Amino acid sequence: MTKFLTGSNLYIATAVVWLFRSLLELLFEPQYWSPRVATDYLAIFSFSLALVLLAYSFRQLYSQHPREYGWADRIWGWSSLAVLGFSWIEALANLGEDWLSIAALQDFFIWGGLLAFFAYIVYIAAMAFHSAMSKKWLIVFLVMVASFTFPDQGGGILTGLCAASLVYYQPKE
Repeated sequence: MTKFLTGSNLYIATAVVWLFRSLLELLFEPQYWSPRVATDYLAIFSFSLALVLLAYSFRQLYSQHPREYGWADRIWGWSSLAVLGFSWIEALANLGEDWLSIAALQDFFIWGGLLAFFAYIVYIAAMAFHSAMSKKWLIVFLVMVASFTFPDQGGGILTGLCAASLVYYQPKE
């Protein structure tokens, strides 16, 4: 990621993309499996971009904290990399499956999403045991992960709002 997409800028970009994608969904009802018009392709691309930006936001959150040398910090670090990797698989499979109509990528999209979701859960569990983690923010992270799994039912809006709130997040000293 470039220097521009770090810290608050990354969280704002993540929020804007999730909210933009949700607005597209509400206004145009895009056809993902057989895109025909520009808004269909824009919805496909914005969903993939939203998945990747959210994963980078979670990686950024991990890098904001001071390193500890216990098991929670190691699991937190590895799970942040797993979230990033599985989100990339999910996003690229989404582009290939919907944009290019390669049906064989559907399994990669589904498995990438399931494994990313599991990695997010491990990430949040490990984060809860980190001493520099502000516990009141755990609910924001849980809501964010739960809501992005239902992007078409308004979850994207909730994910965007949670991502925007990360601008105010500061680790405990």
